[in-house]
Amino acid sequence: MRLTETKYFLSLLLWISSISVGFSADLADLYRYKCESNDAQACFKLGKLYDAMRETNPEKKQALMYLEKACTLGVGNACTDTALHLPKKDPRTVALLQKACNLKSGEGCSSLAVQYAHGWGTKQDVNQSLHYYHQGCTLKDSTGCYGVGYAYLEGLGTARNPSKANHYFSAACKLGGGDGCSGMGYLYEMGIGVPRDYARAMRYYRQSCTLNYSVGCTNAGDLYRDAKGVRKDLSAAKPYYLKGCRLGDDEACRRLKTLYGIHFSERSIIDAVIRWIKGWSDTDVKLDVHYLSYREGWAWIETVPHYADGKKHEVKIDALLRKKEDKWKVVYVADNDDGLSRTERVKKDKTLQRFLKKPYGIVPLSIFDHNTKDIP
Repeated sequence: MRLTETKYFLSLLLWISSISVGFSADLADLYRYKCESNDAQACFKLGKLYDAMRETNPEKKQALMYLEKACTLGVGNACTDTALHLPKKDPRTVALLQKACNLKSGEGCSSLAVQYAHGWGTKQDVNQSLHYYHQGCTLKDSTGCYGVGYAYLEGLGTARNPSKANHYFSAACKLGGGDGCSGMGYLYEMGIGVPRDYARAMRYYRQSCTLNYSVGCTNAGDLYRDAKGVRKDLSAAKPYYLKGCRLGDDEACRRLKTLYGIHFSERSIIDAVIRWIKGWSDTDVKLDVHYLSYREGWAWIETVPHYADGKKHEVKIDALLRKKEDKWKVVYVADNDDGLSRTERVKKDKTLQRFLKKPYGIVPLSIFDHNTKDIP
């Protein structure tokens, strides 16, 4: 069983090679017209539109321009999003998050707490960190509630208080935070402030895993591995380790190697997509994998990127990867599927068809009809 320190709560900045889903030129024109009249919400929505579809650097600058204006006009979440475009160690990030928090952005308060916890762009201060986690939680941000719970559990900036840790972990879980659900599972597994109850621990870990919190998946697998509240069942544990590993938990990947001899090529494929995203965005991201298959040095993945706390982004990324010199690399990101079956997409996508033929090398068609993932 493990708990993790709160990770930086960052907005996902997606880029895809085709025009992004949901972008409307007419809608953008309407927002732009209203923004020019200093309609703060219109500026914010326009910034979010450009932020979601950024295909080129000019669009990135446009997104930032409108978000900054919305922030100036008093939209707290716009200040948060503006801050998250900047390096986390930049002092400007702290100033923007402070303004966001003052404007009642729960995410802004929680992100500011993380800055103080790590000393990014400001002096490290656990008391200030706890203060802003409290504010984030009060504003219904799950990361804020988890941060307060973790502080009470570990005695960071306050006295240890398992009862309060339980209260705030529970609040985070109810707000959809997978970390909070995993925290509740940890308390029940270890009997901290509550009677030891493996059945409840498993329910919370499973809920956490469903919310795509990697450590929750690994912890659920560990209960099966260690026969806690259930009979020892490595077959039942395996899907949880697979999902935990896919979501980025190195401990889950190590368990796959140790218990099942799986070196997990899928993990390296997922990491390649994450590297591709981070190549154009300084953003922490994890992937919720819907489909993954690989054959003969080629891989096809269908995934939805999401925040570190488990909140998904709406834009789906489907990518073709090739393995060269033992390293996977994204070579093509497909257009949106428009509800087509995978076979229909392969036939319709002219660029993908070119990859199926020389000189690119022959892509085995089996990667489009054999899902290798095994997620509960």
